[in-house]
Amino acid sequence: MSLDEIFSKESRPVIDFIDRLRSLGIEKEAAIPQIAVVGDQSSGKSSVLEAISGIPFPRGKGLVTRCATRLCMTQTSDRDWTASIGLADEPSNKVFAESPASLGKEISRLTDKICGKKTFSERVIEITIRSSSVPDLTVIDLPGIVRTNTKGQ
Repeated sequence: MSLDEIFSKESRPVIDFIDRLRSLGIEKEAAIPQIAVVGDQSSGKSSVLEAISGIPFPRGKGLVTRCATRLCMTQTSDRDWTASIGLADEPSNKVFAESPASLGKEISRLTDKICGKKTFSERVIEITIRSSSVPDLTVIDLPGIVRTNTKGQ
């Protein structure tokens, strides 16, 4: 048995437990380890997540990411790729995605739904991916830091 297999066997129950706690909203009460991607507007934050997850995050000029997107990836031994997406505060309304490309389109649709004409939303899009090709990792894509010039700066 390889070191990777031993680590996976030992860590899988802990990772599954943390994911279960997160699904119950424990992060409101206790700090759960996760990575947040933060940076200036159009600095490549979503591209980093795309490279890690294989999901084509929406791209464009100016303001594209207008709400937080939590991406929970679970590595499985099964070769099948499964994913769901929805709003964190509406867990019963999650939909299953057929492909990484369909997830990208759904991110855009949900962003438009919750942001409407507003620039940003406090609501969170939540994506769950289970696949042999993703790491056991939870990351959060945040809107970029928008810098504006004011008189005297």
